[in-house]
Amino acid sequence: LIGSLGHEDVHVRESNRELFVRLKALLPAPELDPQWHRVDALFAERSAQYNATAVENAWKAYAGDLRELPALREAERPVAEGLVYLRLGRKFVEFAESNASRMRSPWGDEEEDDGSGLRETAAQFFRHSMQVCPQLSEAYREAAKLHEETEDLGEAAAIREKLLKYVPDDFDTQLWLARYYLERDEPDLAAVYTAAARRLKPRDSQCLVLGWLQQLTKIRCLTKNRK
Repeated sequence: LIGSLGHEDVHVRESNRELFVRLKALLPAPELDPQWHRVDALFAERSAQYNATAVENAWKAYAGDLRELPALREAERPVAEGLVYLRLGRKFVEFAESNASRMRSPWGDEEEDDGSGLRETAAQFFRHSMQVCPQLSEAYREAAKLHEETEDLGEAAAIREKLLKYVPDDFDTQLWLARYYLERDEPDLAAVYTAAARRLKPRDSQCLVLGWLQQLTKIRCLTKNRK
């Protein structure tokens, strides 16, 4: 849906807003973008002038259109809205990285957001994506990754555990949670995810390593408790 532009695609790529405004008066709005909000959002993204607020407002307006869009079935509307907020989250992570990069440069503006505020906004967008479309697994992965980057591992773990409710066969998530609980000296919790990972890929060498680490961690914890 997000990548399917229709006849407005060429004009967005050219970033020629004036031409597009004239053309919009002559053409009917696309079925999937009845108010042209999606095109406005794409123009805002590709504008030479950095404006996170314009990007946010345009995509939110399009998300509002999708909630009542006759061209979509009722079951498709939350998926479409979830994809919009997933895109917004990813875009704000890009904005945050760009700001942080400018701050590190010799000519960086000390008053500029170092990216932390934009990352928090991105996290809110990912959470909204998960709320409106709980089965959208990429939103969980992006949110968890964002919290890992800010060293909020507890929140990253909580998000990954929620992901497993919808994608229980996610091998990488099972491994991540097993390692997380081993590092916290909680081998019994780690054992749940290690066993799940083994069921998915019994011959994977990472599962063998996790098994050894789990036993070592358990022995270490027992020894510590006896002291």
